[in-house]
Amino acid sequence: MRHVEKEDFIEVSRTLGSSKRYIFFKHIIPHVYEKWIISFGQQFIQTLQLLAHLGFMKLFFGGTHYPDDDTPPRTISYEWSGVIGGDISYLYSLQPWIVLVPIGFFIVTAISVALINQSVKAYFENKTMVRLKKDN
Repeated sequence: MRHVEKEDFIEVSRTLGSSKRYIFFKHIIPHVYEKWIISFGQQFIQTLQLLAHLGFMKLFFGGTHYPDDDTPPRTISYEWSGVIGGDISYLYSLQPWIVLVPIGFFIVTAISVALINQSVKAYFENKTMVRLKKDN
């Protein structure tokens, strides 16, 4: 945003008496919203990965319940990463679906967000190319 604020058209808009709110909504946001959307998708995927890693280390995002010294810690909210990390021992038992179902949904969610992010990026690049061709 600071890079866009240094552009000439922002200075011209200030010289003509535009308010800070008008400059922000009419000039700055149209230049940075594409990067914000792509950045949101990337941050979402990284957050999913972080939560999964924290679940494996028994640090649950929704809260941790320690029943007693003999039982392992459990997640309070039963979010996906907590279920995966808390029940990973079931993977090698007779009931692996207890862990495989949340792992599957976790993977499908991460892949879906990555594909959406890739499509949005391609759309913005195509829109820019069409705009450039139209100007010529």
